[in-house]
Amino acid sequence: RLLTLEEASAVLGTSISTVRKAMKVGLLPFLKLGGNFRIYTYELDEFCKKMAYKQLDLDTLEIRDLDHKSVAC
Repeated sequence: RLLTLEEASAVLGTSISTVRKAMKVGLLPFLKLGGNFRIYTYELDEFCKKMAYKQLDLDTLEIRDLDHKSVAC
């Protein structure tokens, strides 16, 4: 299934801008059909798996590793 950027951002619980930034740095594969971007649901799942214990810095577009041991649950 193909998702719009709005649908992908809703699944991730983030803004469309954040989804676009993940696309821009090559973390989130996408299709461009006409003037519209689409993301396969399986690519969104893979993105989430790749980003486990990581953080995308939205200002620098760098990926940082997170120390999962320091997270209080």
